[in-house]
Amino acid sequence: MRNRFRLLVSVIAATFAVFGQAIASAPEFRQYVDSANEVSFRFPDSWLMNRGGVSYFQPLILISDQEPEKPFSPTVKVGLEGRDNQNGSYSYSNFINAMFYYRVAPELNEAQCYARAKPSTDHPAEDGWKTDSQTIDGVRFQHLGGGEPGPCNRNTEDLYATFHRGKCFLFEKNIITSCQKTTSRDIGPAEVKQIDRALDEVMQSVRFGQAPAQ
Repeated sequence: MRNRFRLLVSVIAATFAVFGQAIASAPEFRQYVDSANEVSFRFPDSWLMNRGGVSYFQPLILISDQEPEKPFSPTVKVGLEGRDNQNGSYSYSNFINAMFYYRVAPELNEAQCYARAKPSTDHPAEDGWKTDSQTIDGVRFQHLGGGEPGPCNRNTEDLYATFHRGKCFLFEKNIITSCQKTTSRDIGPAEVKQIDRALDEVMQSVRFGQAPAQ
């Protein structure tokens, strides 16, 4: 009986140790709230807001069809810093950053809004651009995914568009890598998936007309 009691205590202690470790390692989040348009989403607390975001390609949601030389500004951008953060997990790598952009586009009507997230002459299906419809918390989005396939400098982009309550809302997730230098390493597929999953979680947290997602 004494040995069984010791075993039970050991199992309970181990369980609390694992549970405590999970809590300690759980990421902290911040909420972004656009009160004027009743939009919110959450993102990891360690990410930058409205800083960084160097890109070799113009983010899709910021392109102006009328004045390409004058891109729109995002309502907000948040992102994970890459090799420039010397104390981060990706220092001395070819990963530059991962960004999440949000923009309200009052210049677009419903048809134009959804068209932004479909293959076009600039982003043709034959170059690998794919589109589908996704629903997040009851709101339908048109989703366009693709990217520049260069051997070094590349940009993986996913654009989400929805025309909601008479306005066009655009979101974009963006992963950027560069040519490898002699002092850097290429990030692996598992790392890219982890980064992409973090961006997906930000997109999945988008909410309209209610309290911010918890």
